[in-house]
Amino acid sequence: MGNSLIKHTNIEKEPLGNCGVNYQWTMHEAHRTDKLRTPVTVFMYKKKPLKKLPTNVKESFLHVLRKDPQMLSQYKHPNILTVMDNLMEDQKKMGFVTEKVLGSLHNFIQWAKVSSLFASATETKLHIIDLCEAVRFLHCDVRVCHLGISPENVYITPDGKWKLGGFSFATPMGMPGNVDTGIDFSLEGNSLHLTPRLNFTAPEVVSSSSNCSFAADVFSLGCIIYTIFKLAYDGDVNNPYLINADSVSGYQKAIKMLEKQNFSIIPQDFQPILFKMIHPDHTKRASMNDIFSASWFKDPIVQAYQCLETLREREYTQQQSFLKGFVKIVPQLEPRFAKTRILPLLNNLVKEVALASSILPIYFSMMQTPNYFTKEEFNNLIWPTLKALVTGKEIPGQALNQIIENTKSILQYVDPQDYQTLFVPLLGKSLGCGVQKIQIAALKKVIFIKDKVDYVSLKSVILPKVLKLCIDPNIDTRKVAVVVLSRIYQIFDKSVVNESILEALEKLRQLENNYLINMTVLKIYQGLAKNIGLEVKLT
Repeated sequence: MGNSLIKHTNIEKEPLGNCGVNYQWTMHEAHRTDKLRTPVTVFMYKKKPLKKLPTNVKESFLHVLRKDPQMLSQYKHPNILTVMDNLMEDQKKMGFVTEKVLGSLHNFIQWAKVSSLFASATETKLHIIDLCEAVRFLHCDVRVCHLGISPENVYITPDGKWKLGGFSFATPMGMPGNVDTGIDFSLEGNSLHLTPRLNFTAPEVVSSSSNCSFAADVFSLGCIIYTIFKLAYDGDVNNPYLINADSVSGYQKAIKMLEKQNFSIIPQDFQPILFKMIHPDHTKRASMNDIFSASWFKDPIVQAYQCLETLREREYTQQQSFLKGFVKIVPQLEPRFAKTRILPLLNNLVKEVALASSILPIYFSMMQTPNYFTKEEFNNLIWPTLKALVTGKEIPGQALNQIIENTKSILQYVDPQDYQTLFVPLLGKSLGCGVQKIQIAALKKVIFIKDKVDYVSLKSVILPKVLKLCIDPNIDTRKVAVVVLSRIYQIFDKSVVNESILEALEKLRQLENNYLINMTVLKIYQGLAKNIGLEVKLT
């Protein structure tokens, strides 16, 4: 549907779900109305419930809601939700537009769809790193305390990234020390009084003094990390939280019982740092730098992925060197992680055609691993990239050679008609490219594909190039071409034999050949004599 507030955007009427402070915002799938039809997400709040309230109460409530997109739009970071259109407002509603998200972590818990988020240990680790990077940016770069880190303010994008939003209580930190947040939990039960989610809030913020430091975010982050590990461990969406309380008194009791929670679900090398994150005494909590120094974060697979994310910013020689090394760790990658996180990055990088020869071996390594892809996955994840490369204006010789060499791997996934349409011309191009290594590789694949393409293509595209190579000046190329011809000549009818094959053989006989070539030619003549009644008279 259209919208009088959000311009140039088609918005789905039914919301994805509720999110943000006290779940007041509704998220809607949407797309721009331009030619690109860019997918986005629209956050909306309808003011109707506030209509009869006193102006000061209404404005106090709306001030908290407005602060979320207003603060959010100020920060640019890969792990903070990107605002596309700033807050817009009229008398009935207000809204803003962000990059496309699939929902919040709270929504995924509500929908009981968390298994899709934690399909591999590496993905789980990356989710945690995404959030930690966002918080480190806020603390170290812009010196802002978030104060609202909880599942309804964590958003999942289509490419699997987790992004932090929900800045309604974000508080700039000036000089070192505690800051009064203005958050007041004493009015619990009042639906018009907005507060952060209680069971993810630090004890010092819940207390009557409401003083906080960066340590408050560290506590909240620790609580959400516990939730992530709990969901990844057992998928139980009914009770995934470290603190279960819906009142301040219940919260205070739960804080005293923290040590009795089940921490066996937390990896052993992360447990010490988590205990420091959720310490009730804020002066004894870990800092963000302490957290990142934990050995748990020093995972070579994660480090390689992070390098791949920023590879486009490196020098070309560094890109090549990294990619050539990356192919060696492909067997260590969890297949789902490779499909959801690695391949989108590679598909983007391979648009730089010069990198194709460094990236193709990674594709082929995956393709040659049994049961790595279904045909549907291959056609969605790799085939469009290969097609674009093959049909592009130029393709590096080494990349061309790699594709030809891996014909068998490609054919196990693609429809024969697709292969014939795209790769037979490529094979013909390879046979005629003038580079001996590529020509020999292509010649060897002719035997493999001869039963998989139609007769017309073999006769018009492949055979003329093979015959030309049979009389190539290079004897090694000539030898391979003659052997290939000996394996395919039986396919062709008498007119093709008389008009093309015999003429090429006659030219070949006039060259200085070795014993293998001469014997192979003799066998071809003998086969022709038998098949089409040709009288062979060799001198």
